Amino acid sequence: MNKQNTFSNVKNSSAVIEALASDGEQPLVVYRAAGDEYVLIEYGEVEVDLNNRFRLHELEKMINDRQDKGILETIPGVRSLLVKFNPEIINTKNLVKYFDLLDIRKIVDVEFIEKCCFSLQFSQKRSGRPSFR
Repeated sequence: MNKQNTFSNVKNSSAVIEALASDGEQPLVVYRAAGDEYVLIEYGEVEVDLNNRFRLHELEKMINDRQDKGILETIPGVRSLLVKFNPEIINTKNLVKYFDLLDIRKIVDVEFIEKCCFSLQFSQKRSGRPSFR
């Protein structure tokens, strides 16, 4: 499925509040209603992309640093951020406008190192102590 078809399918969903198409440099951004007190922000296509994960991390940090009234909690995912809000203080449409004011699509890509090193821990049956490699 090409990206234009993905955007068209997203726009036709009844839960979608707003969707911003990918422009080649900026990812697809979708705001979905998730009940009366939550908005789900999705970045990019349905794939694991560390740049989009970084963008969401930065957005979450901006939201939490501002401590604006009406936003109660943020719950991160791999390519999404679930935001709990108080509908008595801010409605869904104004919340999406708030996210647009944060200019979340301008959070830039990050260059990742090509090689990551992880230490592994193995349990030794005889000694009961772990060994690291």
